[in-house]
Amino acid sequence: MNFTQNVMKLIIRNIKGKAVLDIGSAGQGNVNSDTWIFGTLQKYASSLKGIDIEPCNDPNVTVGSAETFSFREKFDVITLFDVIEHVDNVGIALENMKKHLNDGGKVIMTTPNMTSIGPFLDVLLLRGIKSNKTHTLGYNAKMLHYMLRKHGFKDIKIKFDKYPLAGNHTGVKKLFSVLRCVCTYPITSIWKEFSPTLYVSAKV
Repeated sequence: MNFTQNVMKLIIRNIKGKAVLDIGSAGQGNVNSDTWIFGTLQKYASSLKGIDIEPCNDPNVTVGSAETFSFREKFDVITLFDVIEHVDNVGIALENMKKHLNDGGKVIMTTPNMTSIGPFLDVLLLRGIKSNKTHTLGYNAKMLHYMLRKHGFKDIKIKFDKYPLAGNHTGVKKLFSVLRCVCTYPITSIWKEFSPTLYVSAKV
């Protein structure tokens, strides 16, 4: 995951003591690492289930997709961390999430900002715009707001998040991550729309 500790604190604040469903749990990094987000959620949620299209060795994570998962219970919060950009049928997924949320329940997600400084730097450095081959669509703040409102979500809040200082990188990659953060900080501080990550919350 590529978000800062400030966003992690927001996530914890919103899921603390709540019944939570996390979508995309297995793709959040090494399950044996302290940085695995599902493991962090387990410390604060009153109850937690996870789904992922890939199998996971945590018994609380089952195989399923955002579009078709089905539980008899409902949840206070549904989380998706860098998942929505991988979903094939976003409208179907949002309707399915709504069906599984309690009244006043909330969806919380992060996703790469498609109009961030990253693609501009790729062009300036003559690298071409790099894209993840598993992404089905890219989003910016306006697109996400429209999509959520269209599917009946309200109280939509979107925050722009800067690059984390070192992320989860080590060695040379950690050095480059720090340099990228330092170099882009003045730009993303002045023009927040260039920030690389979007944090989104919305209620049913």
